[in-house]
Amino acid sequence: MRRGRVILKHRACGRWPVRTASTQRRDPFRRQLQNATPLAPTTLPYTHYLLAVAYGRPFHEALAALLPCYWIYWEVGKELTRAGSPNLLYARWIGTYGSEEFGSIVRAVLDATNESAAGVGDAERAAMRRHFKTTSRYEWMFWDMGHRCERWPVE
Repeated sequence: MRRGRVILKHRACGRWPVRTASTQRRDPFRRQLQNATPLAPTTLPYTHYLLAVAYGRPFHEALAALLPCYWIYWEVGKELTRAGSPNLLYARWIGTYGSEEFGSIVRAVLDATNESAAGVGDAERAAMRRHFKTTSRYEWMFWDMGHRCERWPVE
């Protein structure tokens, strides 16, 4: 599953700056770009929340927290596929996240989340629902942030 996401990300991003540890080590320009572009106000707490859950909570909770990112990207990609875009970069993004290939990855994450939920108790499933709801809200805020071109109010 991770390999498929990496392949899709490389295919979608092409020449776009992608922030990963491996690209930063190989590409000093990307390292400079990352240092010059701070995370937006919404992105910072969202990524911190995801990392806190991924590193500090059990696997089933991490799956539930990560699921909205996969699922929402796929839903947006499918919707935008119907509309299309004359911009080649947007068209590439749409083609990646609206694709059946990405859909199969999302279905695998959904299946893994459901299997995990079936194997835990009520309290653990409640924690999964809380993380899913929280990161779904962050996803909404993330998309809204982009629409509003959110910036820090004070530099």
